[in-house]
Amino acid sequence: AAACEGTFVGDRDLVTKEIAGAVTDSRQVQKDYLFIPIKGARVDGHDFIPQVFEKGALVVLSDHALPEETGPYILVSSTTEAMKNCSLLPDTVIL
Repeated sequence: AAACEGTFVGDRDLVTKEIAGAVTDSRQVQKDYLFIPIKGARVDGHDFIPQVFEKGALVVLSDHALPEETGPYILVSSTTEAMKNCSLLPDTVIL
């Protein structure tokens, strides 16, 4: 969360768990992935957040507060900027 200048919201027991991968396409989410929703011209990736948790996502980024029951997320000011910040990190990232 600190690496992408965000605030972790959710079960604090997850903060030491490593993500298995990170994607911006909800169709590519696998177990323990980080989903990074991007707002496009026609589609807002935030709309797919409930489905990515059903597919096993560990955590998502979001640029707005989510309902508590949605799942763990990192609240950031911009998912695009957060993605850029995270891309500069080494391979192992702790939430």
